[in-house]
Amino acid sequence: MTRHGVLIALSTLLIASAANAEIYRCERDSQVVFSDQPCADQVEVHQPTSTISVIAPAGDLDQVAERNRAFIESRQAQRLALQQARLEQRRQAAAEPSQRTSEANRVLYVPERHLRRGPGPVRDRRAARRDAPGEREIRERQARPFSALSGPFPGTQRDGRRSRVRD
Repeated sequence: MTRHGVLIALSTLLIASAANAEIYRCERDSQVVFSDQPCADQVEVHQPTSTISVIAPAGDLDQVAERNRAFIESRQAQRLALQQARLEQRRQAAAEPSQRTSEANRVLYVPERHLRRGPGPVRDRRAARRDAPGEREIRERQARPFSALSGPFPGTQRDGRRSRVRD
């Protein structure tokens, strides 16, 4: 026999011996423990069944299931009643004539001094010559061509018409 054949035969024997091993169920400190060696006190050989669960189900599972079903049905009924109430409230609100004034019916009163177009005092002429805040900067940006240095890159800044890199 070859080396592989011997290994296969030995592994088959080991698996078969593990499959025939007895499992002992012991109780230690009010906890159930399973072991392959017998316990000193209260030894019970465990016979595994085809089912997975070892613990017996509670006797009142049917009652618990019925209570759960009733609870779910009551919650669904509450939700449906709440939806019906909201729908009815919306219908009533839609049926009533609206007391709100529309935006088109509002009147805006402007004082007469704001309607003057003529030149006012000296400070008004100066204010008319000045640009709105930020307007000059917007015009300058539009006049400048795109440059890689015009963005918010670390270490770069635009200085007037020339671009320079900070050290």
